Amino acid sequence: MIVSENYSTVDDHPRTDKNKCMQIRKISATAPAWLSILHAFFNLCFAAQQQTHTVLFTLERSTNSNQITYEWVSHSNGLENGEIHAYWKMLQTDGHLEELTALEQSRVYGATLTDQSKKEAKITLKAFQDHPIIIRKLNSDDQPKAFLKISNQEIVLSNIYVHLEGWLYPRVKSIDFFGSSALDHSPLIVNLAGLIK
Repeated sequence: MIVSENYSTVDDHPRTDKNKCMQIRKISATAPAWLSILHAFFNLCFAAQQQTHTVLFTLERSTNSNQITYEWVSHSNGLENGEIHAYWKMLQTDGHLEELTALEQSRVYGATLTDQSKKEAKITLKAFQDHPIIIRKLNSDDQPKAFLKISNQEIVLSNIYVHLEGWLYPRVKSIDFFGSSALDHSPLIVNLAGLIK
C-alpha cells in the first residue's frame, strides 16, 4: 500500500538532505559549461578521425639505417586541403619516431607544397629542387601516390636511397629512386649520379 503525503517545500520532505540539494543545484548551474567542453572534445575527436595519413615514400641514406618517412595528411577526399608531413624513424636504435629539426626542414629534407588542386599537388624536396614530385589521386576513392618524372620515365615513387661519401661534410655521390612504372606497374629503379653538387 502506497501512502502519499503532501509537503509544502523540498526542505520539508523527510528524505531531503539539504547539502545534497545544494550540490545538485551547483552541478545543474555548471552543466552548460561542461556540456560545451564535452561537445568541443567530441568535435575534436571527430575531426581527428576524419584525417587520413598515407605514406607516400621513404628516404634512406648510406650513412646509417635511419629513415625519413614522407606522408600525406588528408582532411578531405581531395588533395586541396592536405599537408605533407616528414619525420624520422630511428631504425638505427629502437625505431622510435622523431620530428625533423628546423635546420633539416629548411635546408635538407624539408618539402615545399604548391599547386594544390582536388586531384594533384606538387611537392619539392629541399635536397633536389629540380625534380618536383607530383602527388596524385586518380579516383576519389584512391589513396594519394607520389609520381616522379625523371630520365623520360614516370615512376610511382616508394623509396629514395641517397649514397653519401665523406665523413665530416658528406656529399651526395648518387641517388636511387625506387618504385614502379606508371605505365605498366613493373618494378623500376632510376639512378642519378652527381645530382647534388
